[in-house]
Amino acid sequence: MECDEELPSREAVALAALRASPLVKEVGLNTGARQGVYATLRCARECHPKRWSEQLNMTKARTTLAECAEELLDLVNQRHGDHLEAAERERSKCAAEAAAAAGPSA
Repeated sequence: MECDEELPSREAVALAALRASPLVKEVGLNTGARQGVYATLRCARECHPKRWSEQLNMTKARTTLAECAEELLDLVNQRHGDHLEAAERERSKCAAEAAAAAGPSA
């Protein structure tokens, strides 16, 4: 059986998994001299009030961005896995703020 569809790249799969995490608000790529992947976390305001909660993983010791994204997801889950409730409250708060800013629906 042949399949003409291209499978997603390992990098695309790794980044999609990172973006799908309930703890992750935003994912980006650092494209400067040191390439890597970063994630801004939803638990930032409540669990880390004195700092911006951004996790960063560079390619210095890894050969691909896919490896960076995979390791970053593991790191986020290990260090922030117990912040799921705070992340959900932050997501709900942001959604309510966006709805209020959009105004009443017709």
